[in-house]
Amino acid sequence: MALCLAKVIEQEKHNSIQKVVDELKDIWTTTLKDEISGNTMELVINTKPH
Repeated sequence: MALCLAKVIEQEKHNSIQKVVDELKDIWTTTLKDEISGNTMELVINTKPH
């Protein structure tokens, strides 16, 4: 299953799976949740925080 998924990703991105994984390592997603209202917000950071 993982090999099939990797091949689909390679075809869609026109890149090797290793390069796609390397690019994803620098993307961080944080979800903030307000405990009172239940509202959530997602923050996506495209560069690795230092």
